[in-house]
Amino acid sequence: MVALASALRPSVTLVAQQHTERVVRGMGSDPARATELVILGVDHSAQLVARAYHPGYLRAFFDRVQPAAICIERAPDEFARGDFYEFTYEQQYVAVPYARAHGIEICPVDWLPSRDDERLAFGRMEVVDPPAVRQPNGFQGFLAMDSTSLRRTLFYADSEPTRGETRAFFDAPRAAGWRDFPRRLDLYRTFMQAMRIRAAARAHPGQRVLVVVGSMHKDDLEHVLAGDPAIHLVQPSTFGLPDSSQADAQLAAEDLAAIASFNLLGAQPTEGPIDWAWVAAALDRFERLRGTTSPEVRLLRTRYAVLTRSLSAANAAAAYERIAQDADSAARFTFTGVQDTRRVDSYYDPFGNLTIRQRAQLETAREWVRAGHADAARRVGAQLKRDAHWSALGSAE
Repeated sequence: MVALASALRPSVTLVAQQHTERVVRGMGSDPARATELVILGVDHSAQLVARAYHPGYLRAFFDRVQPAAICIERAPDEFARGDFYEFTYEQQYVAVPYARAHGIEICPVDWLPSRDDERLAFGRMEVVDPPAVRQPNGFQGFLAMDSTSLRRTLFYADSEPTRGETRAFFDAPRAAGWRDFPRRLDLYRTFMQAMRIRAAARAHPGQRVLVVVGSMHKDDLEHVLAGDPAIHLVQPSTFGLPDSSQADAQLAAEDLAAIASFNLLGAQPTEGPIDWAWVAAALDRFERLRGTTSPEVRLLRTRYAVLTRSLSAANAAAAYERIAQDADSAARFTFTGVQDTRRVDSYYDPFGNLTIRQRAQLETAREWVRAGHADAARRVGAQLKRDAHWSALGSAE
């Protein structure tokens, strides 16, 4: 029986392949059976800084598209473990919850090199595991957006200038040695994303599939998939831009908390521009939901006042001390962005895994230093170290 099965396997495979080809040809000859594929290129987490690009715009757009499936930029194995890229707000905090709330199938379509291959290329687990002490900025540094991200709108990736930037990267002349590895890797990675997207499209004939993916992949994905007769590519911009009232209605409390914390507590205040009017509006709306007495709201309000230079260092330190006294020791921020709970930090915030009380103590010490009271700062710092239960990794940070 084993020998018979081995002898039949090539013919069985051939029959299956011919059947698949007939199905695909049938889809191509009948436009109604082709899958509409919409590839929305995104700027990862720029939704937290750009007012015209905030998370509500994505949800309002999803409402217009009404997809049967949403493809996300995560590999299947990692997605099955609930493991996301830490810096992709639009994936784990917008696309995935939206799909689950609306009963939409989620298709993880990213591709990653094996850990052995990554170690061969980088010499260590460069992409997967950030170092115990992150870089202050740049690759594996804390996330900060530039002025280009601040001006993002929903369909920027459809534009020819954006497409041109990615083509210039992918089509650049081969560089010598290791310097060409990122280009070669992303070419292969994008091709494998396309193959997984193609499989998702073929699983939904005659329906619409939405892909939410980093904008650098969009143009090449469309180039690879354009010749597939089972797929009909549709540009996101054809659905029209949701107006601001529709988008604002889709903002959740978690979005408002993320916008406020990223711009006030993360690296953004020192590394990038901030739309202060937008942050103030988000903070006002968050306060209406949480209340003026919330320690979280009070801390964010105090930090906003410090950064906008409307509160002196000594007064800020006193305000933070009161917040630390009032906050429950276990109370945490609505949004932290933390993936690895052993760490103190996340890509969004160097101290993202602190409780509200701990963060208030940290900010108290920082403001006492700024006010010239080093002894008071040391006292608060010693209390923070004494009261917290740090992991080995958190202590290293």
